[in-house]
Amino acid sequence: NANSINLLERIEVAPTLIYQKTDEKIWNQILNAIKKNNVIEFDYTSNGNTNHITAEPYQLILDNGKTFLFANILPENKMQLFAIFKLESLKVLDGTFTLPKIYKFSQFTNNARLGIFGAEIEKKQYKIKVSGNTQERLKTVKFADDQNADYDIKNNTTTYTFTSTQFDMIFNYLISFTDEALPLEPVELVEKWKAYWQDKIPKIIKKMEIV
Repeated sequence: NANSINLLERIEVAPTLIYQKTDEKIWNQILNAIKKNNVIEFDYTSNGNTNHITAEPYQLILDNGKTFLFANILPENKMQLFAIFKLESLKVLDGTFTLPKIYKFSQFTNNARLGIFGAEIEKKQYKIKVSGNTQERLKTVKFADDQNADYDIKNNTTTYTFTSTQFDMIFNYLISFTDEALPLEPVELVEKWKAYWQDKIPKIIKKMEIV
């Protein structure tokens, strides 16, 4: 009977090169904790250091073959992303919590669109000027929901302005555009870009026709 087929079986996520195996027992424990809003505790190893964490599990996030837990650490009430394959000795506690109105990862990151990132949750204002073929490449790209694109007919350049929390991801995109992108804001991005492209800066500035 076609009506009895689980709808989820008709949906499939395309496989990716990046794959991190998660322990099935831990995965099921997290799912059960999220369903019932149970507090959990676990050991988490990052950068060679292992910490014992007590947290409220808010959301599971899938990102290009990787799985993450977005959770509120207790008693600090600090939001953090945890790579699920790094969780060990997980226990679901009897204690429960009330899910707040603001609990989604996207709500904390100003709806930035570059996937999971390893950085502080801090919004910055970005302004990036692009030229050449990069303008065509970026026509279907949206760095954040509040993005604006202003086209300069005279110089044939487009300036993108938006807010985001994903500094490292944006920098990686920026340098992939080589001499067809010039960061204008924030200052941290400009300085990091200058250090990376020291030998190309005169060429890029000339291309943008900036005095």
